Amino acid sequence: MKNNKPFVISLITFLIIIITTYIRYEDVVIEVPISYTLFLFMTWFLIYKGYTSTKQTFILFTLNLLILLILVMIIDGGLPTIGAPNAIATFLGTWSGCIIANKRAAIGVKLLIPIVVFAFSGWYINGGYNNYFNYLDDQGTFSGRTEKTMKGGWITYTKDRDTLNVDFYKDKIILLDFWNTSCGVCFKKFPDLERIYRKYQYHNDFVLQSVNIPIDRDTAGMAFHMIERYKQYTFPVVIGNEAMRSAFGVESYPTLILLKNGSIIFKGRMELVEKVLEEELSLVQ
Repeated sequence: MKNNKPFVISLITFLIIIITTYIRYEDVVIEVPISYTLFLFMTWFLIYKGYTSTKQTFILFTLNLLILLILVMIIDGGLPTIGAPNAIATFLGTWSGCIIANKRAAIGVKLLIPIVVFAFSGWYINGGYNNYFNYLDDQGTFSGRTEKTMKGGWITYTKDRDTLNVDFYKDKIILLDFWNTSCGVCFKKFPDLERIYRKYQYHNDFVLQSVNIPIDRDTAGMAFHMIERYKQYTFPVVIGNEAMRSAFGVESYPTLILLKNGSIIFKGRMELVEKVLEEELSLVQ
């Protein structure tokens, strides 16, 4: 059985990585401290019990992590930026476990690393997560705040085929929510969009439009029918086009755009836009 220990350790490690990565893709932000804690205690336990040496354990864990990252790169078709925080937490957990299990390591070093990692985890869970992914989602900023003057206009269409051009939005603070019918995350965020709409719908200086960008498989009126299935949604839905998407530089869905005086002042995630919206509306009251 002794010769099988590296294989068993490798298998357990791989399973833990898969589980915590699944948690990440389910949009549960606590995967960072979970990954770190699991690998810290597992590494420490294996070394403390004498199952493996510090060097052997570190090599096995690192090898498994690299294998998983390669698989993610193959699936995603690029660098695994989405799983980066989880991968870093996994690596640091393994490293911390090795140091804590080392009897010659100073007690201060053993305590410092977990304190730093858990402090980072607290920041990540309580907002840092949104800033990080706002940057990844082709937005270019961590906060979503930006300053970009729009050139030219754009056109959207209502369910009744009424045309809304740029003049409809004149002198307003405009919130545009870009989405498409294949975006599951977009539908998860619609309750938040509805809450924002109901909160500010009677504000004279505010306009909200949920902008559907049709995809090839969409049928006529499909976006409107999909929203109407959810009786609780009352926010206005309009249809945009590829030219509008390109003009606003929308590369992922959902993307929230906030405009004021013809300029984009916010571009990013739902979780960050409300604070900016509230600040801007307070300035025009």
